[in-house]
Amino acid sequence: MTQYIQLDAMGNPSVLLTFRLRIIALGFGVFTAIVFNFLFSLIQYRKMGNKRVIFLMKSLLNHMNTLELAMRSGDAASFRSCQQALASVFNDIDTTTALFEDMLKENAFVRKLMGVTDERLRAKIALTKRLRVFCHLLFDTQYVLTENSTLLSQATNRLAIADALHELMNQMGNLKDLAEGRSTKLTSVKIDLPNDVESINLSRIMNNLMEMNVVLGRINVNLNTIITINKK
Repeated sequence: MTQYIQLDAMGNPSVLLTFRLRIIALGFGVFTAIVFNFLFSLIQYRKMGNKRVIFLMKSLLNHMNTLELAMRSGDAASFRSCQQALASVFNDIDTTTALFEDMLKENAFVRKLMGVTDERLRAKIALTKRLRVFCHLLFDTQYVLTENSTLLSQATNRLAIADALHELMNQMGNLKDLAEGRSTKLTSVKIDLPNDVESINLSRIMNNLMEMNVVLGRINVNLNTIITINKK
């Protein structure tokens, strides 16, 4: 505390001069922190939305991988565990959507200064909402499998569903690569399930998987829209 004590014209320690020096130093430190915080925000603010979307895709990929393993093993307990874990993915999607909606309410000039436009945010909101639809279809598929033990006991049907999930997971991985800028092409996926759909539950699962494939195609359109906007 005795460092940088200022002296007056008479050579005596001055409280006022010392206080002024320390206030100036404090103000300069705060100003420097604000400038650096603004510069880093300027760089990261634009990337934040894309990073959140990639995080959601990774979460879904991890969950689908766990579900596929449970499908191949036929372990009912693993299905229940997967169903509970999917709730956190729903929460992440809802939180991210709310974040983008809040960003739309922020000052338009500030957002434009940081390179985030209304068009880009609306495209990302549409994308996260489609991820939520995908997540809902996945949840419904898990629910049907969990509540109908006969489906789990039918190895042929169970493995066919696991193969379809694997194909959807590959497509989701391609979409993640597209979001990360590591790919520009999405391969088409063919959902191949048993033709025997006498079981209402199996028919429901098939419809869910096919609809999930359609949703992924729409997410691909959303991602390409965002990429086009970013190039403007």
